[in-house]
Amino acid sequence: MSQDWASVTDARLFRCCHVGNHGSGVLLAQDEKNLWILTNAHLVDRVAKVHVVDPKTRRWIETTAWVTARGKPEAEDFALLRSDALPFLAPFVTKLAAPLEDGNSRTVDLLPVSVGDTPRAYPLPAVGRRTGFNNLEPPHAPFERDMVCVYGGVRQANSGTPVFDGDRLLGLNELHPFDATFEKTGDDGQSTKQRVVGIGASSPQAIEAFLRGHGHAALADRIVQRDG
Repeated sequence: MSQDWASVTDARLFRCCHVGNHGSGVLLAQDEKNLWILTNAHLVDRVAKVHVVDPKTRRWIETTAWVTARGKPEAEDFALLRSDALPFLAPFVTKLAAPLEDGNSRTVDLLPVSVGDTPRAYPLPAVGRRTGFNNLEPPHAPFERDMVCVYGGVRQANSGTPVFDGDRLLGLNELHPFDATFEKTGDDGQSTKQRVVGIGASSPQAIEAFLRGHGHAALADRIVQRDG
């Protein structure tokens, strides 16, 4: 992909990556041996080609990553990938943001590195939503998930595009369109319900639950932000 990374100064953009032909993801952590990558389950099978930008050369570098955990897209659209540690990256951990609870709102940053000539962050409003889904496989029971609706001018964001809250990961783009409702207080002090439509991103609590539920509690411990 022809992009101008020479002027990029936002360190978070270097934590984003291309996954496969059409997806994105986020670099969760690197230690001496392994690089851990989070993306959407519907983007990968067993092995994926991942492209990461070298912060020094500003060039895309390809690495092969193996799927070590994969959820069912209709229930938890996450896949955890592992590749060999990349020599141009120092060890790091991408911490998870604080949860955005149902009906609460704040400004977040959408980081679509797979679109545009110069990668950049897009500050956008977001609201938390506890939403229900129907299980497509037995026992076909409905279930609920915590998600985040990012709205207000979202134009292009492919699957797996990271959403950050400050320097911490809030989630990945999963669904479009996705709506949410929250209370908005006007200048007169009166509260009214407002419905917004945008993209549906996963939540920090869903990411943590996925990692713990698939045998990666140690990694979850590293990326979860604890009070105090």
